[in-house]
Amino acid sequence: MPQSGVYGPFGNGNSAEASPGSSQQSILTTTAYATGSISFDFKMRSESSNPMISLYLGGSWFKNIFPYLPNWNSEHIKLPSGGNQTIELRVNGPAGYAAGENFVWIDNFQIHFDNDDDGLGDAWETYNFGNLSRTGTGDPDADGLDNLQEFLNGTNPTLAELRVRISTPRQFSLLP
Repeated sequence: MPQSGVYGPFGNGNSAEASPGSSQQSILTTTAYATGSISFDFKMRSESSNPMISLYLGGSWFKNIFPYLPNWNSEHIKLPSGGNQTIELRVNGPAGYAAGENFVWIDNFQIHFDNDDDGLGDAWETYNFGNLSRTGTGDPDADGLDNLQEFLNGTNPTLAELRVRISTPRQFSLLP
């Protein structure tokens, strides 16, 4: 089930402090019990010119995610094989800024289990094809979007109705 929430304020609460660097605050923690990926939409408001979200797996840094301010952003991250991983998103709040001015919105946070490690969520793959035999590179409806693009867009990979190109997060244009 997708998780959503507004997280904030973040910051160290002392706008007069001049310490360098940033402070981190955990905004979401969950566990994945199988190989797969995560996806989520997010938006940030920050006093910092370079806010970011850091992804930690099993307590170790994995990836930094930089938003396009002030727009909604979409992220899809393939997790390393192995499962049983603690997934934590931390927001890197600017040190020296007042708490209350910095927020991050997370929407549609999902863990996609992918036991055959092809980039497609098992539930989506089974729903659309009846099994796990497809890969992310196939295009059974010949609409120009491969299965991975259909998975990420939430479209039906077996039905060529409209071709959609995502040019920036949350902005769509129809293709002829």
